[in-house]
Amino acid sequence: MRILQEQLDNLSLDELVSLLEYHNRKYWIENNPEISDADYDLISRAIQKLQPDHPALQKLHSAVSGEGTKVRHREPMLSLDKAYSLPEVLSWAEKYVRTPDEKLLVEPKYDGISAGFDGRTLFTRGDGEFGEDITDKL
Repeated sequence: MRILQEQLDNLSLDELVSLLEYHNRKYWIENNPEISDADYDLISRAIQKLQPDHPALQKLHSAVSGEGTKVRHREPMLSLDKAYSLPEVLSWAEKYVRTPDEKLLVEPKYDGISAGFDGRTLFTRGDGEFGEDITDKL
């Protein structure tokens, strides 16, 4: 199912929030997403355009679902804050580098997972400090 911006423009704030909550439930609770991350972001931005401080927007980032064991990342696993272009990625990087020579590893995110692997354990990004052991999903 592809969501079009024109469809979202015709929805009320309450309808957009309901749609976002539905897709949060499908993704985080039922583990059965119906839309891409890009479409999810379209819904979020539509709400943000109407009411930037809406409480539903605070629920966008789920940490650990509670089903698996928590894993502490050796280094923070940061999010790109929805960067879609090279200038946006470079702007993001400027917020985190401590010296001009510091190297950052930036990899594409495949729809549905940001994870790390230490040779034995596969774990989610979670909140960036702690992720969830998902080795059993391999």
